[in-house]
Amino acid sequence: MVKVVGIGAGGHAAVLIEAILAAGAAEIVGLLDADPNRHGSHVLGIPVLGNDELLPKLRDAGVTHFFNGIGSVRNTSLRERVFENALRIGLQPLDVIHPTATISPSASLGPGVTILARAVVGTRAKLGQNVLVNTAALVEHDCEIGDHVHIASGAILTGAVRLGRGVHVGAGAVVLQGLRVGNTSVIGAGAVVVRNLEPSMTVVGVPAKPVAQP
Repeated sequence: MVKVVGIGAGGHAAVLIEAILAAGAAEIVGLLDADPNRHGSHVLGIPVLGNDELLPKLRDAGVTHFFNGIGSVRNTSLRERVFENALRIGLQPLDVIHPTATISPSASLGPGVTILARAVVGTRAKLGQNVLVNTAALVEHDCEIGDHVHIASGAILTGAVRLGRGVHVGAGAVVLQGLRVGNTSVIGAGAVVVRNLEPSMTVVGVPAKPVAQP
């Protein structure tokens, strides 16, 4: 069984710990977090060892994998930085897939994906690296999901949706069939996207409209 360290020690990390333990996928040796107030504490019995400066020492001690326990609200850039830093140090990303998730045998999953409880990844869907499909989200057939995307709880991507790098899809949002969403765009919770979105747009509402710039 591989030894893995989690990066992040908040609520999202706790969800991933339960998913990993349920799947019997790895031995979790500890967690790392930038907040010194969390050092020395425990999350579901897993110790918070320190910050990510410990990654080289853990690697040298036999830890081979990491999981990305950083959640994201709107901005996925921190998840991306954590992921890329651990790769540079020489650790491999652990795929975290909850046993109740449903993944089509024809789907393609990039390294370090997280697919949580009751999420569905449909026929011929393609997920890039470090993609997070949160609880009960739906990625329908033929969707293409770029690297470092977060599809939040209960969100629905209907067929053949294409999301660029670093997109955040808010909880309960819907993107209609065949639409394209540009890199780093943000779709607000509960929004319904009915047209293509340019890169770095933020949209909210039903139908989704751009947020007015100050």
